[in-house]
Amino acid sequence: MLHLILVPSLGLASERCSLFGGACRDACGPNERAEAGAFEDCGERQECCVVHDAGQDRVRCCIYSFDRQNFGPGNCGAPENNVCSKGAATPVACEELTMCK
Repeated sequence: MLHLILVPSLGLASERCSLFGGACRDACGPNERAEAGAFEDCGERQECCVVHDAGQDRVRCCIYSFDRQNFGPGNCGAPENNVCSKGAATPVACEELTMCK
């Protein structure tokens, strides 16, 4: 007899504000900017607010997926002209990010 156990997949929508060093807020402060995306650790109408520094405007890595099953070197890439053609832009170098290792 075969028994099937259905287990919901964990981490399929694992885009988390905390991965960007942000905080979930109803409105971002004057020295913060709202990160684009739907973040599972923020409320439905909250923004993922990250501290904005002019030096952070430089994109250093493009992250293609926040789904844990896609983590690895192929999950990230270099931006072109400070822009990511796909994925999320981050000022953190790819080699420093868990999802890129």
